[in-house]
Amino acid sequence: MRSITKSALKKIVAQRDEAKLLGFDKVAKQLSEQIAGNQVREDSAGYVYDYNDLKTEVENSLWDMAVRAQDYCGKIVDARDINDIVERYAEEFISAIKVSTGTVVGPYEKPVLGENDDLEVSLDG
Repeated sequence: MRSITKSALKKIVAQRDEAKLLGFDKVAKQLSEQIAGNQVREDSAGYVYDYNDLKTEVENSLWDMAVRAQDYCGKIVDARDINDIVERYAEEFISAIKVSTGTVVGPYEKPVLGENDDLEVSLDG
């Protein structure tokens, strides 16, 4: 289940309210749609959402838009070309968000082997 934390929701609501006050109607509308369209979970709830999950979700959204844009243009492009465009823009989009947030690895990534293991290490041979 895809969801956002209560903390994230509070920040998004605050941004929406600020956008309304400043007259940024388009931003406020988009944030309102995101608030209504996302399920909310407790901040402490267990949750796994890795890079591949994010990339797949972004790519699916871009494919939706690619189909809409082709329909708008009245022409269909070779699907392999669309796939190349989708993959390139998904990577660029995710990279831009990661740079803007100062994120290297998302907090909901699955732990790597040994990351959560409680190992006792002895330096005595």
